[in-house]
Amino acid sequence: GLSGLLTQPAIRARIMRALNPEVPEVRIVTQQAEALRAVKVPVLSDIPVVGPVLFSQNALVYFALIAAVVMWFVLFRTSIGLAIRSVGENPSMADSLGINVFRIRYVTSVIAGVMGALAGAYLFIGYQPFWVEMMTNGRGFIALALVILASWSPIRAVFGSLLFGGVEVIQFRLQLFGFAAQTPQFVLMLPYVVAIVTLTVLSVESVRKRLGVPEALGKPYYRE
Repeated sequence: GLSGLLTQPAIRARIMRALNPEVPEVRIVTQQAEALRAVKVPVLSDIPVVGPVLFSQNALVYFALIAAVVMWFVLFRTSIGLAIRSVGENPSMADSLGINVFRIRYVTSVIAGVMGALAGAYLFIGYQPFWVEMMTNGRGFIALALVILASWSPIRAVFGSLLFGGVEVIQFRLQLFGFAAQTPQFVLMLPYVVAIVTLTVLSVESVRKRLGVPEALGKPYYRE
């Protein structure tokens, strides 16, 4: 029932597009919901430039910052984190040491899925308080580029997210200054150009080794 309610707007949009093939694009916009309110941190939110960016956000943003620190501590300062990293580097050796490779992979995948779901929820209740078709707008690929750019470090991912967020803000600023009137496609594709360049550069094997990309990333493991 809940999944049906969540997917109903998307299904309705697909049906309308199928019934109106002559229309280039049919978009469904839901009624506006109550967005999460910004919570200002006393004193810190008054710092120029940095204050509004980091200390005048809603609860999900603060949760993301805290989660990044917690994940960094778990990954690089605990035995559980060592086991997770060993599974990512060499699952065969980790298995020989008694580490349950399959359990760690399943649990970490579930955690990643939960965090991804929260990111999607943030778009609806934090970024804009209504649902519209294609509202993710390719941000999943930008998130993928961000993870690679941060070389799997949660702390570096925070700074990387500020970089991509800054690029998106520049995109909107250029539109306000009228630059988009001459070259609208260039302005709109700025965040994705950064993502593509990042993915291209980091696909080079020497760069991957220098940044410490996990050797077993994306590779299935079969116990011998």
